[in-house]
Amino acid sequence: MDVSVRGRHLDVSEKFREHAPSKLARMAKYDPRLSSIDVQVVREQNARATDPIRVELTCKGSGPVVRAEASAGDKFGAFDAAFSRLEERLRRAHDKRLSKSHHRT
Repeated sequence: MDVSVRGRHLDVSEKFREHAPSKLARMAKYDPRLSSIDVQVVREQNARATDPIRVELTCKGSGPVVRAEASAGDKFGAFDAAFSRLEERLRRAHDKRLSKSHHRT
């Protein structure tokens, strides 16, 4: 699985670039068809924004595209929130596929 980490309006540290792929490697157990995950870290330019950092996670594969995003005061907090949302969505899709394939009529 290919993980790309990009930043908009800020520099992404090496620590974050190592942290993201190590955590996202667990996503393969929910959907082995995933080919790539894009991580985009965005700093909001609005001075009134309460959470200036937003992390967007996009999973691409042979199935549907799955996205999650979250905002927080720092990169790691926003990433963890977006990661938990993405994990929940992939888990639900995985369970839905299993229940449909094991359903008898």
